Amino acid sequence: MNIWDLDPSVHVMTDSPGFFQCLIGLAPSFPDHVDLTIAHGMEMEMLVTCSDGSHDPTQGTGSHGWILANDDRTVLLQGAGPVDGHPNLTSAYRPELSGLVAILYVLYRICLYHDIANGKVH
Repeated sequence: MNIWDLDPSVHVMTDSPGFFQCLIGLAPSFPDHVDLTIAHGMEMEMLVTCSDGSHDPTQGTGSHGWILANDDRTVLLQGAGPVDGHPNLTSAYRPELSGLVAILYVLYRICLYHDIANGKVH
């Protein structure tokens, strides 16, 4: 089942606005209770993030991918999505930044859901 279809009372991300659903990915890998592992990783300063983007200047399109992992590089959560924007205004930077925004939004939602006030991500 797609996480976007779940009841908001049972999943940290389900009531996300459409923009963020698209940015994070249409079917992100979001295993049960991984948000608790990520929350703990932030608090213990053992969470690693990475994103990358791709840009086709001929078509004016782009996409990005992102991951959240623990400090031994075990992937906890990952996603990918398209990069929105006018083709004439799209550059290689937009996909890179879109991946970062996706990561920040996921972390923001997990922090809100689990009332995380302190932590660090590498």
